[in-house]
Amino acid sequence: MNNYMNKFSVDGLFDTLKKNLPILYLIAVGLGMLFNYCKFNLFSINIFQYASVFDFLISPFEDLNILWFILVTPCFPLLAKYGDKYWEKHFPKSYKKLSFGISEKPWFRTYQRIVFWCVFIYYIFFAAFSYGWITKKIIERQEPIQVRYMDDETVEGKLIGKVGNTLFLLDGDFVRVIPLDGVVKEMNWPLSAE
Repeated sequence: MNNYMNKFSVDGLFDTLKKNLPILYLIAVGLGMLFNYCKFNLFSINIFQYASVFDFLISPFEDLNILWFILVTPCFPLLAKYGDKYWEKHFPKSYKKLSFGISEKPWFRTYQRIVFWCVFIYYIFFAAFSYGWITKKIIERQEPIQVRYMDDETVEGKLIGKVGNTLFLLDGDFVRVIPLDGVVKEMNWPLSAE
């Protein structure tokens, strides 16, 4: 009987993973796109002009910070949900008092879900914009690198990143866009004043 229950729970786990893994991967890709957009947008770079579909598919795994965010973030809502249930069950008087008595209203659960999802979405965007600003400050402090063209001309700048076959360098107040293939040698534009 115990062996049957173990087999049933393992089969259930695999079925759940098969159903939810594609959705979780799409969420991870969306978060990776958002984080990369926030990073490159601070340098006036529209990442969608340069990135291919493959770049977006691997975007959550390119930067360890994004990957950690994707793995750790689900813990916060779960802790909040179970902490709220624990508090409501074990300390109902203080729960009712701190919720100003609305916890006993019939619409409270719906209200609670809406507020939770609004706060969670705000948290994701706040984290993405914070990641962009922190990454920008790190890039501005790093040492410049040199890129040598095939005709032995070299350019120098701080590495912003690489998207597809395009390299982005920060050179003072200018962003250098260097295609790694093709006929165009280099493009420059000034940073927008923010």
